[in-house]
Amino acid sequence: MTMRRSLGNACSGQSAPRGVLTAMVAISGLTALFILGQVLLLFLREKALCLNQGCAVVEELLRIPPLWFNLMGAGFFLLLFLLTLTGRRRGYLPCPLPLLLLAGAAAEGVLVAYQAFVARAFCSYCLTICGALLLLNLLAGRRQVVTAVAVFLVPLLLFSLLQFRPVGTAGKKVTIDNGTWGIRQCSNPERQLYLIFSEECPHCRRVLQLLEGCSRCELHFNPIHAIAPDLLPGVRPEKDFDPAVNIATLNMLGIDTIPVLIEKQPTGWKFIQGEGRISSYLRKNCLGKESATMETIPAQTLQWLELEQKEDGECRIESNCDDNLIPKNGSPGL
Repeated sequence: MTMRRSLGNACSGQSAPRGVLTAMVAISGLTALFILGQVLLLFLREKALCLNQGCAVVEELLRIPPLWFNLMGAGFFLLLFLLTLTGRRRGYLPCPLPLLLLAGAAAEGVLVAYQAFVARAFCSYCLTICGALLLLNLLAGRRQVVTAVAVFLVPLLLFSLLQFRPVGTAGKKVTIDNGTWGIRQCSNPERQLYLIFSEECPHCRRVLQLLEGCSRCELHFNPIHAIAPDLLPGVRPEKDFDPAVNIATLNMLGIDTIPVLIEKQPTGWKFIQGEGRISSYLRKNCLGKESATMETIPAQTLQWLELEQKEDGECRIESNCDDNLIPKNGSPGL
């Protein structure tokens, strides 16, 4: 009897004020419900709710379906909820709780580092969950939060010291063609073009509407995340499509907005940003209407280029882009 009592005390954890434990119960429970709501949306609509396009970018980089990834997160926070609820009734933090909170901080450190240095796009939904987990560590005590912050920062430091370049399975560098979802070809095309876009960007959608039907150009459609097949009727999806290649291309160009049109030439690359300039270029060179100016990038300096950002009917990759934010000159003639 004495031995059992001593063992129980050894795993009783540290005492904590009832108000702190109540707050931890509320935060862990609400976060679990928040993730379960996302799970329900994924199950019913097969599309998550997010405040920006960075969520879609990050989802496309997962090896497992977002539904299962969110179920894992919901299970983790449900476990935290049950442990904090038990601790609240008894007046202490159960011994497994601090360790689980540190494990969560380490996992969030890796996820945030991946968003910052690989995806180059932040998921507002993910950052909300990260904030909830760090807040739980803060409520668990001064020593706990110091350790959690250290565990969280280590992956960020390590990721900042590494270089991430897309490579093929055979060790070959991936080209922009690996980011092509589908190709619209016509007989005797005069130009080979790559359109980097997002299904959720209204500027991109209007450019796609302009490109409906045949033209004098071979068009490669390179979305930054997976798209619905009916978005591009008549275009056959490629088997090895990888949206991460398109994100890497924008990173190398120093561009954080879409749509972007790239023309491949033997001597380098030509590019144009923004709905208005892209529409003008397409009308002149592919549809035969009006003029546009373009800039030339020497191929050998492509990865070191830094471009001036121009607001001309563009959506930022990591944020929503509403129609009421479109510049008046962003879509001439549409």
